[in-house]
Amino acid sequence: MKHIFIVNPCAGTGDMTDFIKKQLKELNLNIDYEVYRTTEKGGATRYIKEILSKNTGEYRFYSCGGDGTLNEVVNGAVGYSNASVTVLPYGSGND
Repeated sequence: MKHIFIVNPCAGTGDMTDFIKKQLKELNLNIDYEVYRTTEKGGATRYIKEILSKNTGEYRFYSCGGDGTLNEVVNGAVGYSNASVTVLPYGSGND
């Protein structure tokens, strides 16, 4: 399974990309992963759909941001049986 962390650098208190990369490195997990930093509205949805339309392997997407990031990640993964979504809440409200 490929693990992809989708990070919204504008969510919450700021860009968590370096923090997430540091934590993954320190955990020293033996998993296939990448960290993707969004750059524009709708970018996460497009990125996820592109990956899933070209690959058949199992993917887990981690929405790292707020409710807008989660919305984009879910919209990118919906309809693909090889995708699952989870959340790392880094938004401003985290409710």
